[in-house]
Amino acid sequence: LGAEVCSNNTGELSAVCEALLWLRDHEPSGCAAAICYDSNYAAKIATGEFQAHKNVHLARRARELHKQVAASRRLTFVHVKGHSGDRWNDRADQLANRGATKEICLAGRWAVPGGSTGTGTGAAPKRGVDEEEHAVVLLLLL
Repeated sequence: LGAEVCSNNTGELSAVCEALLWLRDHEPSGCAAAICYDSNYAAKIATGEFQAHKNVHLARRARELHKQVAASRRLTFVHVKGHSGDRWNDRADQLANRGATKEICLAGRWAVPGGSTGTGTGAAPKRGVDEEEHAVVLLLLL
């Protein structure tokens, strides 16, 4: 997606971008959608309320995706307090932790054809994120 600096904010903004990409490319109904987030930074960058000083390309991509999706459906951002017992926010954190350990996703656009890890080593991938898990990370269709 274009991150130049790796940080927690990079992960949060990348997650918002992934939700927007899914809405744009895989959810044809056009029904209203809400992206639930616990990072004000990521939401405000995506909506253009904040200006990025790092990861400018990623921030630009987030704003472009937001504009594209918002042009075809009603799109809202809903703040969820992090680490507060919210079922889906806790699930998103679990999946983020799996990604931080380099566990690959075997669903959606990150599916690896033929089961390869894409590393060129031929090593078998770890158990990946399944379709149900992939769909619940940040997104509510209304």
